[in-house]
Amino acid sequence: MNLFKIIILACILNLSSLFAQNITIGATPNPFGSLLELMKDDFKNKGYELKIVEFSDYILPNRALEEKELDANLYQHKPFLEEYNLKKGSNLIATTPVLIAPVGVYSKKIKNLENLKEGARVAIPNDATNESRALELLEKAKLIELNKNTLKTPLDINKNPKKLKFIELKAAQLPRALDDVDIAIINSNFALGAGL
Repeated sequence: MNLFKIIILACILNLSSLFAQNITIGATPNPFGSLLELMKDDFKNKGYELKIVEFSDYILPNRALEEKELDANLYQHKPFLEEYNLKKGSNLIATTPVLIAPVGVYSKKIKNLENLKEGARVAIPNDATNESRALELLEKAKLIELNKNTLKTPLDINKNPKKLKFIELKAAQLPRALDDVDIAIINSNFALGAGL
C-alpha cells in the first residue's frame, strides 16, 4: 500500500469510533472515487465495508454529509470547505489534508497559450475557490494580473492585455464548453471524467 493510501485510510479510520462497520464515503469519480475503489480491500482488512457514493457536483457531497447520508467525503480542498461553511452556515471540518487535485488549461483550438488571441473566450469555474485558482493559474501564465484579494473573481483583474472574456460556469460543465470557448480551466476530476 503506498503512502498516500495509508494516509487516507488512517484519516478515515481515525474517525472509526464515530462509524459503524460500514463506512459510506462520498467522492467525485476521478481521482478520488477511483482511489477509494483501489482501497476497498485495505478497508476490508481493517474490518470495514466501504461504500462509495460518487457525485458529479461539488455541493451535494457536503450536503449529504450534513444530512448524515455519508460518514465522510473526499473531494475538496480546505478553502472550498471553508467557503462552503461560510455560505451555508455549516460547521463541517477537515480531518486531515490529503491532496489538492490540480486545475489545468484545456483547449480544442490552440496548442500553446502564446497563440491565445486578443478577446479570447475563457471558461472558468464559478465557485469561489476554484474560480480563484483558475485566475491565479492565468496570472502565473502572465495572461492577466490580479489584485491581492484572497479569493479572486474576474472583477479582481488589474491588467488584461489580451482583453480576455471570462465565462463563469459550473465546474462540471467546463469540459462540454470546450467547443464554445478558446480555453477552459478545468478541475482534474472533471478533466479525467471527460477523457481530456
